[in-house]
Amino acid sequence: MKAAFPVLGLVLIAAGALGLVNGGFSYFYDDKIDIGPIHTSVQREKKVPISPLLGAIALASGIGLLVWTKKKE
Repeated sequence: MKAAFPVLGLVLIAAGALGLVNGGFSYFYDDKIDIGPIHTSVQREKKVPISPLLGAIALASGIGLLVWTKKKE
């Protein structure tokens, strides 16, 4: 359990930095279209925006968690 806090801190730092730099993340999904005998699929992109405030909070929380675990040792 003790080793989980630094890992969580690094994950929060990475997620916060990514949120601040990119402003969110995107993913792709396949959409199938059937029109009578014609079948096709389309790959669509979905963007999930992340507030810069949320990214800054995650970044600060990750740094605070790393500092806290170093002080406890």
